[in-house]
Amino acid sequence: MSRPPLDVISLDTQDQIILSFFHDKQLLTMIITRIMALPSKVKYSIAGMFIFPCFARLVLHGTGHEHAWYRYLIPLFVGASAGFLTGLMKDRWSALREKLQFLVQEKTKDLSREVMRRGRAEGKLQRLNTFLLATRNINQLIVRERDREKLIQGACECLAGARNFQQIWIVLSDERGGVVSFAGAGMKGDVALMEKAVGNGDSLYCIRSAMENPGVTLVNEPSERCKSCPMQARGACGKAIAVRIEYKGKTYGVMTASGPESIIEDEEELSLFCELASDLGFALYGIEAEEKERAIRQALQESEERFRAFIGATTFEGIILNREGVIADINDQFAKMYGYEREELIGMKALDTIAPESRDYVRKMIQERHEEPYEAVALRKDGSTFPIEVHARTINYRGKTVRAAAIRDMTERKLVEESLKQEEEKFRVLVEKAPFGISLVRKDGRYTYVNPKFVETFGYRLEDIPTGRDWFEKAFPDEGYRKKVVSTWLNDLKRFEIGQVRQQTFDVTCSDGSQKKILFRSVTLAGGHQFIIYEDITEKENLERQYQHAQKMEAVGTLAGGIAHDFNNLLQAILGYTQILLLDREEKDAAYARLKEIEKSARRASELTQQILTFSRKVESVRRPMDLNEEVRQVVKLLKRTIPKMIEIELFFEKDLGIINADPAQVEQIIMNIAVNARDAMPEGGKLLIETENIVLDEEYCKTHLGASPGKYALLRISDTGSGMDKETLEHIFEPFFTTKDIGRGTGLGLAMVYGIVKEHGGYIMCYSEPGTGTEFKVYFPVIEQEEPFRMGDDRDGGPDSIPGGTEVVLLVDDEQSILDTAKEMLGRFGYRVITAGSGEDAIHTVKRAVTGDKDTPFPDIVILDLSMPGMGGHACLERLLEMHPDMKIVIASGYSVNGAANNTLKAGAKGFISKPYRLEEMLRKVRRILDEK
Repeated sequence: MSRPPLDVISLDTQDQIILSFFHDKQLLTMIITRIMALPSKVKYSIAGMFIFPCFARLVLHGTGHEHAWYRYLIPLFVGASAGFLTGLMKDRWSALREKLQFLVQEKTKDLSREVMRRGRAEGKLQRLNTFLLATRNINQLIVRERDREKLIQGACECLAGARNFQQIWIVLSDERGGVVSFAGAGMKGDVALMEKAVGNGDSLYCIRSAMENPGVTLVNEPSERCKSCPMQARGACGKAIAVRIEYKGKTYGVMTASGPESIIEDEEELSLFCELASDLGFALYGIEAEEKERAIRQALQESEERFRAFIGATTFEGIILNREGVIADINDQFAKMYGYEREELIGMKALDTIAPESRDYVRKMIQERHEEPYEAVALRKDGSTFPIEVHARTINYRGKTVRAAAIRDMTERKLVEESLKQEEEKFRVLVEKAPFGISLVRKDGRYTYVNPKFVETFGYRLEDIPTGRDWFEKAFPDEGYRKKVVSTWLNDLKRFEIGQVRQQTFDVTCSDGSQKKILFRSVTLAGGHQFIIYEDITEKENLERQYQHAQKMEAVGTLAGGIAHDFNNLLQAILGYTQILLLDREEKDAAYARLKEIEKSARRASELTQQILTFSRKVESVRRPMDLNEEVRQVVKLLKRTIPKMIEIELFFEKDLGIINADPAQVEQIIMNIAVNARDAMPEGGKLLIETENIVLDEEYCKTHLGASPGKYALLRISDTGSGMDKETLEHIFEPFFTTKDIGRGTGLGLAMVYGIVKEHGGYIMCYSEPGTGTEFKVYFPVIEQEEPFRMGDDRDGGPDSIPGGTEVVLLVDDEQSILDTAKEMLGRFGYRVITAGSGEDAIHTVKRAVTGDKDTPFPDIVILDLSMPGMGGHACLERLLEMHPDMKIVIASGYSVNGAANNTLKAGAKGFISKPYRLEEMLRKVRRILDEK
């Protein structure tokens, strides 16, 4: 029979009484002292009575006789006898006595130690039994409790009730380490304080160490490591152990206990503590699994309820099919859409509701459990069909796997789609055919579309500019200008909201290297995308510059014409009186030569005034049908005498050049002025090329060239190989008094007069030039397509000796008194009777008096009428006079006329025209000729 271990031997009551003497050291010492004072025989007898029974118990232990009746009697008798004999043999057996004494002392010590060890074992046994009882209670709690907070609180209370630990607390956390629940026991009212500390996120050493390290965490020096713990601050916590509560790799929290060192450091109790933590982890895992399962069941139940409610209440048509494709359930909308009663459809095959042309396709979708939306054609009960869209899913319904589908009637949608398709087509055509470039740019800067006009304008295709960076680098190659454009673009994006139009104008470099002025109109769409319109305004700006130039030229012409008109009036007085004085002098007279010089200067001033008037188109031209080629040949003969021989003249003529209606003298002025400028631009020699050509200007050309009109033209092209002109100079060449020549070498009126002549002839002039490449003038004369205009006669033949006179009455009408005075004296010198009027109104009154028989107002035989007068102008006065006397002979006198007004007055009934300042002999011949006409 094996001997049971010592730590599980139970002691009876008598043994407890005997051993109690040896636990009390004070009592044991007193007894031994008293015994030692007795005689040797008695002393050793008593000692034997105590020692031998104990020795006998040790000897008999495990033999089965330790509980016999003689277990005390025999040892007492033997002990007493041994003691008595020892006392008798004290002197003889002294050596034996000493050995026996030593043996007794050693056995007494061994017995004392054994008693103490057995006492500790008994206490441990009691604690283990208590711990096991608490564990059993906790396991029972795990079986019945489904609430995790109640579970951990119950576990804490069970452990604290076992009195093995001073304090016990459990902290549950989530996956991020946040505190979910707290429970504690044995804290003497400090549970709330501890819970608050943990809930505030205070990092307690025991919890932190357990979460970071596997196994048991032992806190040996809480005073140093647990300063932040409220329990340690109150001195209510001793040494502690902490262990993770986990199961299957998931940590649910930490269980911590504090208590005496004998408990905290006992391996068996630590093992039980860890097992208990594992049991709690398993319980929490079970609770979590049950909650998930319960949530899934609840979700399924709610899903089915929602589905049934949805099928019943939704506005679209719902249907449920079983595995065989038979209708298991529908909502009222489905039955109504198909024209059936609900009961008729339940149990019907789903394919019977599909039109024949779509059944194979739908069957395939059902068999493949297709879950993407698809379209089909449905069949109503009455046989009519309609388009539908099907959204199908596989679901659990009443514990079975079924197919649920939402059916939409696509009839209206198809109509809308068709309408949208038509609108999209219109928009596409609009964008594709738009007269300006269009692009779409995504928020990330990628170009998604450019229309054909964009490609036509810039030469860039979509693949050339996939991103905004590519566009900016190609369209704005200059880095400095590109930065300016990008900065402006980004600032506009910040300032303008979605839908607002942003406008900016930039110079864009096209794929061929050319530059265009582009007006950008940009709109930010929803989502941050950009819609951009590109309008090429290069031609528009050119036309605006041309228009501004034309307006400037018109204004300068008007100003110049007004000055020239007033200057003509002054010259008329000077020239008139000079001619009168010359009539009174002989050629040998000393004053005659001086007067001739004055006349010569006045005539030169008159010619200069004519040039100004020619530029302003306020001088009448004498036009006739002419061959431009022949006129050029005649002018070139003169040019060869004025242009140095080191300049080569080349001529190229169109054979069948159209006939133009022009003033030969003025055409000659055009050629001479341009040729002289070419000569000055080639001081070292060069080539002068004069060409003619038939040409037609179409509307497209005229749209981009202000002042040009569509039609047939005879082109006169004059080009040189001279120094050329820069852009700034080119903009001013037709302005009067503008010149690049040195002082005294040019008046600045040559090209201005050319410009005026061309415009007066209804033509068009362009100049092209660049520094170092020479200059080219293109003059377009309209080809005759109607009868030639009225031609004025020429009265400049004859000399001074043949100046005719007369006795007729001449009415002079002019607003300048000096002109009236000189003309009156000139005509009076040659026999004419002259009466004057200072305005058109005065002329009317004078004629009225003459018609009524006023003896002081003779009826005029001829009227010399100034065309430009304030108040009633010359033309209005002409009409009134002819109304009063249709046969009245009237001569128009003017320094200039506006828009062919002289021709208009001649057609209206005037007999002739005299140009101011007029020469004496010219005026007298004109008057005589008209008076002599029948």
